[in-house]
Amino acid sequence: MKMRTRILARCMSGLAACFALTAASAAAQGVRVDLLPPLGTVVRATLTSAGNEVTAEGALTQAGADGIVLEADEGRHIYRIPAEVLLGLDVSRGRDHGKGAVRGFVFGALGTGLLVGGAAALAGDGGADCWICSPGALFLWGGALGGAVGGAVGFVVGGAIGTGEWEPLW
Repeated sequence: MKMRTRILARCMSGLAACFALTAASAAAQGVRVDLLPPLGTVVRATLTSAGNEVTAEGALTQAGADGIVLEADEGRHIYRIPAEVLLGLDVSRGRDHGKGAVRGFVFGALGTGLLVGGAAALAGDGGADCWICSPGALFLWGGALGGAVGGAVGFVVGGAIGTGEWEPLW
């Protein structure tokens, strides 16, 4: 039994050493400059900070094997990201206003429809002689009206803002 334990321990330590060498060689390679987009391109960097995975977005202003520098908010924020903490890089492909309009319509219609329909159902008195005054009917009518208005507003706002499109480099 002890022999098996020793063999297993040796295999595990050899496996751990192999993983450590692989990680060290990947960090030693640094940033592959040949894969980077031209300077000035908007990128999103994924990196580790204090054990957490975070992202930083900005225009690529400097790039080298030791890391990258991003400029965000018209130069108010400068992010110097060393190669050791860089996990991935995505390139911005602009904003898609069509997808933003559809997303805005869906969220606006659902959110406003449920809110207005729920408020109408709670405010209704539910009179016995009025079938359209029942909470269920008020919910449907209020939801339809609120959904139409919310969907229209969401369509306009979502179309104006758009959604960001990103293409991963690594």
